[in-house]
Formats: sequence, C-alpha cells, structure tokens
Amino acid sequence: MKLLLVALCYLSYFASAVEPSTDKQCGEDNKVVLSTTILKGVTVEDSQVIYVEGTQIVYMKVTQVGTFKSDIYRSSDYGKTWTKQTTPEILAGYAGEGIIRIFSARGNKAEDRITIYLLGYGNRLWVTSNGGSSYEHYSNVPAGITYLITHDMYPGLALAKRTSEDFSGDHELFLVTEFGKSWVKLCNIPAWSKVSWSKFPQENPQRIYLQLRSGASSAFESHTASLAYSDDWFKTTTVLPINNAYLYELYEPSRIAVISCVESDKCTHKKMFLSEDSGKSFHESSFPDHLHETHNETAIYPYEVTDDVIWAYVNRYCKGYRDFCYGDLYHTYDADKEFTLSLRYINYNDFIKYESLDGIYVANQYVTVDNAIENENDIRTLITFNKGGSWNVLKAPTRDSNNQPTGCFASDGCSLHLHGHNDVDGYFDFIYSVPNAVGLMVGSGNIGTVLSERDEANFYYSRDGGMEWSEVRKGRYVTEIGNHGTAVIAARLGKATNEFIYTIDEGDSWLSCQLGVDLDVANIRVSAEFSSTQFLVYGHKENDAYLIFVDLSAAYTGLCTDADFEIWSPKDAHGECFMGHTTQYTRRAVGKKCFLDEKHVHTTTTSDCSCGIYDYECAECFYRPTIDSPCQLWCADSLSSGQVPDPATDFCLGSNASHPKFYEVNMGYELIDEDTCNPNLPGSVKPKAVVSCEDWKALKGESPSVFPIPMPSKNTVAYGLIGFAVFVVLAVGGYYLWKTNDKVYACISNTFGIKSEERDLSYSQVNGHALVSSSDDDLTGVTNGLDDDDDDLTDSSAE
Repeated sequence: MKLLLVALCYLSYFASAVEPSTDKQCGEDNKVVLSTTILKGVTVEDSQVIYVEGTQIVYMKVTQVGTFKSDIYRSSDYGKTWTKQTTPEILAGYAGEGIIRIFSARGNKAEDRITIYLLGYGNRLWVTSNGGSSYEHYSNVPAGITYLITHDMYPGLALAKRTSEDFSGDHELFLVTEFGKSWVKLCNIPAWSKVSWSKFPQENPQRIYLQLRSGASSAFESHTASLAYSDDWFKTTTVLPINNAYLYELYEPSRIAVISCVESDKCTHKKMFLSEDSGKSFHESSFPDHLHETHNETAIYPYEVTDDVIWAYVNRYCKGYRDFCYGDLYHTYDADKEFTLSLRYINYNDFIKYESLDGIYVANQYVTVDNAIENENDIRTLITFNKGGSWNVLKAPTRDSNNQPTGCFASDGCSLHLHGHNDVDGYFDFIYSVPNAVGLMVGSGNIGTVLSERDEANFYYSRDGGMEWSEVRKGRYVTEIGNHGTAVIAARLGKATNEFIYTIDEGDSWLSCQLGVDLDVANIRVSAEFSSTQFLVYGHKENDAYLIFVDLSAAYTGLCTDADFEIWSPKDAHGECFMGHTTQYTRRAVGKKCFLDEKHVHTTTTSDCSCGIYDYECAECFYRPTIDSPCQLWCADSLSSGQVPDPATDFCLGSNASHPKFYEVNMGYELIDEDTCNPNLPGSVKPKAVVSCEDWKALKGESPSVFPIPMPSKNTVAYGLIGFAVFVVLAVGGYYLWKTNDKVYACISNTFGIKSEERDLSYSQVNGHALVSSSDDDLTGVTNGLDDDDDDLTDSSAE
C-alpha cells in the first residue's frame, strides 16, 4: 500500500512537472525574446489566468489531463518564469488535495495590497496579501463550499454558499472575515438565490443584496423571487418594492437593474425596473412598440448601465436555447425616461463598445427584406459614431492582405463584417479593443454582403475609430493589445501554428516570429492595464501546456519623445466633428517604433462645433426604418394625436398601407446626450422627422386605407390577366416617355395635374416612398432632412 501511495505521488508530480524554460530570439534583427515553459500533462484554464493589477505577478490554474485535480502556478515577471505553488513547501499543510478556484480582491484601488484566495478541497484555504511571498493557511472551511464572493471595497470580507450535492433544499450563507480566518453562518437561503455585496460606496459597507427564490429546482425556474438587502448580517432585512425578480445586477455608483416576470406562474413576459438610489425606489422601463405592432418582452438584458447611458437588449424571438435569437436595441440617458429604439433585429449579445472612444459601438444585425428575416444565417455588421443616433456599415479595405483589390464597395451592398461574442466557439477572435489604445480595434471577419462562417474569416485592424480598416492576414487570429496600443500581437486560431505576428509601428508593418513548436494557441494575455510590452502566449500540444513569454522591449527604438507623437482627431462618417466637438489626441505617430511608459496617459484637447444632422438622434417614439432613413414616427406610447402636426389638407388622399405617403414634421429629433455641439454657431441645422399618412390615421383612431378587392369569377380570370399585361406594357411605355420626353410630360402634367417636383423625387428618400413637407404652402420633397427656416445655412461642412 505504501509503495502504491509513493507511486501515485510520483505520477502526480510528473503529470504537472515544469520543464525548464528555454529562450530564443525572433522577429526583426532577432530582437524579440521568447521564453518557453512546458507544463507536462496539463491544460490551462483560461478564466483562471489572473494578472494582479499594478504588479508583474500572474497566477495560473492548470488541470491534470484526464483528472479533476488542479495545480497553481505563479510568476513574478509577467510569465517569463513560473513556480508551482501547490507544494507543502509553499502552501503549509498542502497534501495534494487540489485547488478548486483562485479568487482575487483588491478593495480600494489606491492600496497596493492585493489579496489572493486559493480555495482548496478538504476544507482548506490559503490566503496571501503580499502577492504570494507568503500564505496563511486555514482548515476551518465548512464542507461543501466551492465558491467565494469577494468584496469590491474590502478584500478581507467574502461570502460563501454551501449547497447540497443535488442543489435541493435551502442553501447556507456564510460570512468570511479577517481574510479567511473566521467563518460564520449568517442564514439559510432558498436554492438558486443570487447573493451580492453592495457596490455602492455611499451605503453601509456591510450591505448584502439577496434574491430570494422559492420552489426552484433550477436557476431560472422560479418566477416568484423577491429582492432584499441587509445592513446587519441579516438580523433585519429590507425587501425592495419589486415582485417576481428574475434577475438583477448592481452598477456603480448607485444603480440597480431588475428583470421581473409579469406572470408568477411562468415567465414568458418580462419587464425591467431601474433604481438610481440603491433600491429605495424603482422606475419601470418602457420599450415602445410600433403603432401597428404589439410585443411582449420575452427577455431583457441590460448591456451597459453607466451615469452616461443605459443600453438594453429586448428579445423578440428565440429558437431553441439561443440557437437563433434576435431582438431590438434600446437606449436612454435617464432611468425614469422611456427608452428610444436604436436598432432592430440585432443578433443576441453582439453589441460591443469601442473601449477607447466614447460614443462608438459595433453591432451585428440580421439582414431583413420588407421588415422580415429571410435567412437566419444572414448577418451584417454596423457601427455607430454617435451613441446609436445613426448607424453605418463598416467600410471594407480597398486592398486585401495580398495587396489585391477587393472590389468591395458600400454602393454595391458590400462591406466589412466582424464576428462578435454570440458565435464564439471557444476561441477569442471576436471584435476587441482596450481603453488606453486610442482609436484601435481588431477583429476577425470577412468582406461581402453578409457575415460568413468563422472558418472563412480573416484578421482586420483599425486605428482610426473604425472608419478605415485593413486586412492583416488571411484566416482567424486571436489578438492582444499592449503598451497603450503601440504593440499588437496575433496568432492563428483553429489549427496548429508555429508563428505569431506582431506590429510595433501602428500597423505600418507586420512581422513574423517563429514559436519553435506547432501549437494549438488558446489565448494571448498582457498586463491588466494593457500597458506592458511583454505578453504571454499559451496553448497546447498533445497533453502538454506551453507558456511562451514574448518580450518586445528590445524591438523598440527607445522611449518615445515629443517628436514621436502626432495630433489625431477621430472623425465620424460625416466630417471632422465627433459627438459635437473636435477632440485632438496626442498619440504616437504611424511608423514610429518607440514605446510608451507604462504609466503614460494620452492628452486631449476639445473644441465645440456647430450642430449638424448627426448630432441628433431619434426622439421617443421615432425610429430609422433603415440606416439611411430620417427618423420616422414609430409608436404612440407617449404621444397624443394633438402633438403630431397634421399634414396639408387632402394630402393623405390616395395613401394606403401598400403605398403610404410621408410628410415632414418639426419634431422627432433630440440632441444626443453628451453631444456638445453649439446650436448658436453659424451653420447649425436641425433635422425634421417624417410621419406616414397611415401612422397619422392610426394616431387619429382612423382605420388604415385599404381598397376592397372583390373575388374574381372563373370566367373573368383569363380576360383579367390579358388586360393586366396590356396595362403594364402601356404604363411602362408611358412612364418612360413621361420621364424622358418633354412634350409627353407636359401633356400628362396639364391633364392630370402632376407637378414637376414630384417627377424628381428620389426613391431612396424614405424607404422608396414619396416625402413631402407638412406645411400647407410647401409640398415639395426635401432631400437633406433639414428644415428650411431662414436661419439654416447650406454649408455642408458643418455636419
């Protein structure tokens, strides 16, 4: 028996043995240094690669192949060298039990102390607050604890739930204090109930929010949960004024979003409630429907909740478990205001913020024909430069990575499309940006009319806020951005590769480095602040994990000086002004190969612009049916018939549901929140929205215009078809002569009273429908969407 135990110990040791790191050089002039460490018989858990903020310390959890046993490794030099932590010499009392999970807590970000919790099997816990120089060991962890909820502001506090093996019955909630030394049971809570520390600095730091489910056998079965909090370790509890709380999230500094089930016996219809005062009061969120449609919100997900904006996805249809889901994207700037529809038919979870520039977002939308999705595989990528006020397609590169013309132009329906989060297949090649790399974004996708499968994707790069894109390489690539955007490295995904590529000159050149081994790359990481020039590439070959430390430091020419910077200003699709102002960033120029200090901060200067059409977004109950349309009346939730101006007398005669007429109104637009344009500056203009006659009739309570069609008899069908064919021939010929022959045009105009303005109306003005003004004395088409007041100027540069 003893021999067997000794053998098992040896097997365990060799299964996770560290093969000493080997160094090699690659890249331009062999100035890139690689250090490769091989961990035998293990796989890396990506979610457990933890960079300790403000240090060069990295923790990594690995799992032995074919087992559930795991080990912890630590690096103090960004991953160049590694030390196994799961040994008795480092973790006192460790006897090979394995580690369940790594948890980290910093608390006050002004503090240097980072707390790392290593929760082990067998009632064990190891805690370090000095980056792993030493660990405290506790063996009093209650049995069945598998997860810790650390405190965002106080790293010495944590919560833990103990569950039964089948998750039935009540769960026990424990309070952890003194950095893991003390464990106290607080109370029993219903199964599947969510628990959170307060994120609100103005509230009691002991506050705990708790979702109390009842009768749930799965996380989403119970629809009768209440939401409560306690400031005194559950000696007393305050129940918040929300029924049937399905989900909730907390957002700094004081916002709570709650998704509530309308029915207590099922949850096919949901509502969202928002609080701006830590839960003292709530406002029901309103998502307006179209005048002719009524929807139930089957699912609601808050994408982004900040002081500046609230974005929410409202699901409209799902097949299977998110196999094919689409919905509407809404936003608002105040929790107590109605949401405004920004984009319809977006792919679930494919809404991504451009992290380095305010106001820019990317979304993937299903392609529709006549407001219907014809093919659930047809998706296109759109970008907004003004917080969803308007959307545009991504401009395709003019040449590909082989310097061949792409022939892809938006005028032909061709554009660039990028993969988002929704269709991720275990790899990290989705749209990606970081906060301190100004203007930079990368992603994998394709050019064409729609987004293709991932195995047809190529690697794309933009450094100007998404206006221009270049194709870097053919194929799928995982990427990472370092040193404030001066360094980007990428490796091929989906198949073994022996190289990675990198740029240190703002994409002006991309160079190759040989890894020295054919590797299935899993991911690339860099410091938590994305400021280092040292990266970690990791992946697997057969049953071994490879950790490749990449040091680009020597490839740079040195620290940047003033001569290495340029003044750059982001542009939207319509001119120099962006969100109502010109912002000038000081950033490193293209072609420069100097590096930035890790504490570098980009400097900016701003100046306001005159207001143009793209400084406005659709107001409540207005929406753009297509990305090129003006805002159009969409709903009537907060509008009365008296608020919408009437069209000119008799204008709507002849309008019907199949061929509606439109007229302009001096409403329907509002200035985008945080857009700083000055409407008093010369050249400022404000757009007008449009209303269809059919929507105006519905708002007035009238029935839509239709023409009753009698059913034809069998004897008249043949004659009808012949007559219709003759009519079409005559109509087409007459229309051609009317458009091209002045005499025919004059005859028809004088006979039928058709005005010359109507002859020149553009089909594209509003979804192919005629557009006229609501003014009685002006029924002419307007092509620029702006009013015609005397104070409007025609200088297009103001936009």
